Amino acid sequence: MNQSYSMWSIILTTYNTPPWLCMKESSFMLTLLIPGPKSPAKDIDVFLRPLVDELKMLWDEGVQMRDAATNTIFTMHAALLWTINDYPARSSLSGWSGQGYKACSTCNKNTPSCRITNKIAYVGHRRFLHSKHKWRESLLFNGKKESRKPPRQFSNAAILKQLDCLLDRIPGKRPSYGGGVKRKRTESELNQTKRSIFFELSYWSSIELKHNLDKNENSKDTQKAREDLKNWGIRDNLWLQNNNNKINQPHPDYSFKPTDRERFCQFIRGVNLPYGFRSNFKNKVLPNDSNIIRLKSHDYHILMQRLLPIGVRAGLPANVSTAIIDLFLHLPEEAILRGPVHMRWMYPFERYMKKLKAYVRNKARPEGSIAEGYVADEALTFCSMYLDGRDVKAKFSSWFSDKVYRLKRNLSHECTNELKALAHDPLNAFLYTACIVHDVRFVVYDRELRRTTQISGVFTVGEDGTPFYGQLAEIIQLNYLRGYSVVLFRCKWFNTSGKRRYVEKNGTISIDISREWYVGNAWYDGDQYILARQAKQGFYLQDPSRNSNNWRVVEDVHHRKHWDHPSLRLVNDVDVLHDTQSSDYNFDVGDVGESNVVVERCVAPIVDDQSFHSNLVADLGYLPM
Repeated sequence: MNQSYSMWSIILTTYNTPPWLCMKESSFMLTLLIPGPKSPAKDIDVFLRPLVDELKMLWDEGVQMRDAATNTIFTMHAALLWTINDYPARSSLSGWSGQGYKACSTCNKNTPSCRITNKIAYVGHRRFLHSKHKWRESLLFNGKKESRKPPRQFSNAAILKQLDCLLDRIPGKRPSYGGGVKRKRTESELNQTKRSIFFELSYWSSIELKHNLDKNENSKDTQKAREDLKNWGIRDNLWLQNNNNKINQPHPDYSFKPTDRERFCQFIRGVNLPYGFRSNFKNKVLPNDSNIIRLKSHDYHILMQRLLPIGVRAGLPANVSTAIIDLFLHLPEEAILRGPVHMRWMYPFERYMKKLKAYVRNKARPEGSIAEGYVADEALTFCSMYLDGRDVKAKFSSWFSDKVYRLKRNLSHECTNELKALAHDPLNAFLYTACIVHDVRFVVYDRELRRTTQISGVFTVGEDGTPFYGQLAEIIQLNYLRGYSVVLFRCKWFNTSGKRRYVEKNGTISIDISREWYVGNAWYDGDQYILARQAKQGFYLQDPSRNSNNWRVVEDVHHRKHWDHPSLRLVNDVDVLHDTQSSDYNFDVGDVGESNVVVERCVAPIVDDQSFHSNLVADLGYLPM
């Protein structure tokens, strides 16, 4: 998705679970998905209405739940503890605008602010220092001394009284509903834009900390900021300098010079920390010692908490201090109320939103793609919990064996010989380079490179009718008890999602084979294997109508059938196409170590989709696994 598309997700998590579980991805619930492409802003209450109605029901009436430990029924009540959001989202949720002279919702109408060049600055934070602090007498901050007392804290009752002064406003932007018209707020409204829908919850007004803030600060050191320093008459060493009609901006003391940057990178390169404590920083520093790249999240924590305070000592002067920002003054107070950081930060939710973005297959309908992917993931999670709370993929084999054993013990007619054979682990497995399925010969791609024919192309149709195109990578035969066997194809599938990689015109299908589904993709890891009977063969031709060499035209033909005769024997058969010993029926001499190999064709049925136990007619150049 591009940056101009804004889609909001409302995620809930349960706090009365152990601390090591409440912020795990398995505890997250995607309750709402507010569609884009623009932010809902102050009209977000329209989308929050279903959620708030359910929260009111959970608090007032509750729902009947079963206690798995005691197997008893009880009535469960739930309450919304707080929200975790960034600064713009806080304005939309709380109704207090984050812009203007009173942008701080904590300081309320006593927000220290003033007008500077083309913007509003929030200064005067020395009010929060004790009365005898030396910085109150300093003129370096704004050219004045500070004698005011800290602003008073507003109670929940005082805030409710302010909300009662708000005028009724109908949500929406239609002029007929009173929206879309910019109006000036009255003095009694302060910076309130609306009464938040959360105040409909009977307990919301009594909560001390309603909104947790996840804030990222950016540098504001611009030319206009330097002009403001000159207008205030402070920090003359940072004023803009005019040399021959060229404006120079002096280098600030709090920023690295190129030599300091190089020295800091050399310091990071030479750090030796305990094993497993962090990544190898030597590989993260560029060869020219100009930057540090490819750090993981834990590496950033180590860098900021352990290494940065030490490494900057050589590059920054001793008199450099951190600017007092209004936001930083309130964060410690909020941290006392909300407890450990891992219970209230945005990091796990941001990682989860990255997963939600990966669900998008159709960029024209991102909300539908995310909703469909989330429902499928929730269904798999429910199934895994149903199966004794164990992972489906890792524990399905043992669960299936136990299930068949119980059917057999109960003399159930559902316990067929096929199920009994599958309930046991495969006796052995073999890799092949070619086989015949549905009277059609398939060859793996690596072996096809030595041939003049193209018979490794594979395509199949998914459950939803989506076609998948790829190349055959491995042929695997799993042998079970009672002579049953299953043949699997491991395929390398091309990523043809989107109009730019799949074009169907006038009955001709063209695909882009430059991108493949990568290993590690949640979908690809589980579905790169198909049953042999699910595969259909095709071949790919270079598309001459396109300038790129990555485009291929997909062709499907009616194959000439191959028939297997059980009495066929081949001794050093000669490949008429390559004038070599046939690679179809002989071992590789270099692998076997024999110069004369006499082999016999397998006597077995051809793979057919009519029977469950399908054996393989294949080359004898197999390699035991």
